[in-house]
Amino acid sequence: MIYFRHFLLLCLLSWPLFAQEPPPPQVKTELLTLALFEPVTHLYLFDGKEVKPFRSVPRGFGIPIPYQGPAELILHRDPKAFLPEAEPVPPAARIPLPLGAERVLILTGKTDSPPLHMKAIPLDSSKVATGEYFVFNLSPQPVALKIGTRKLNIPAGATGRLSDPDWKKETLDLPVYMSYYIEDELRTFSSVWGHRPVRRNFLFVVEADAAGGPLKIRRTYDILPVKAPPEK
Repeated sequence: MIYFRHFLLLCLLSWPLFAQEPPPPQVKTELLTLALFEPVTHLYLFDGKEVKPFRSVPRGFGIPIPYQGPAELILHRDPKAFLPEAEPVPPAARIPLPLGAERVLILTGKTDSPPLHMKAIPLDSSKVATGEYFVFNLSPQPVALKIGTRKLNIPAGATGRLSDPDWKKETLDLPVYMSYYIEDELRTFSSVWGHRPVRRNFLFVVEADAAGGPLKIRRTYDILPVKAPPEK
């Protein structure tokens, strides 16, 4: 009995030496990219099957990149860094990806000095529907936004959504108005935007190039793929 107890104690003490760490979380999603300022190029990712270029431009979302792999997206400057025989090198960026998201936006900020400023934002259809406007206030100022007859006050660093039943049905020209304060001075922005019901619209309120200067709205959209009907 004593020997059995010693054997059992030895097994319990040695268990951590043989226990394996659980595998890292995996995701299956589509990646979209958008640069708020200057383009981001000369980066690469491994999508689960092959190494692909990672590009982010200010003009709008790039072509969706199917991705299946670890929930931490790794970007390298040299595509050879993904080879099994390559010497380990620090990645250019590590981006935690949200779990269970249909699409993920990789938003890139200023790149004038390392590290690269990147953020992953889930773009699920349950949160942002077609015909709606999803607003990211990435500026240090609270803003008041009005699109059509819908109004929204958005604190600095917060997000919000604007929706109207007519926006899901009709092609429209919508008046847009934004106001905010800088050092007690009221600043305004106004325009007219063409609206299409099929689009999911994303607005990013950011500072202009000069710190403390006026704000601007970066506007882009995506169109969800049409799902095939189930086979009968």
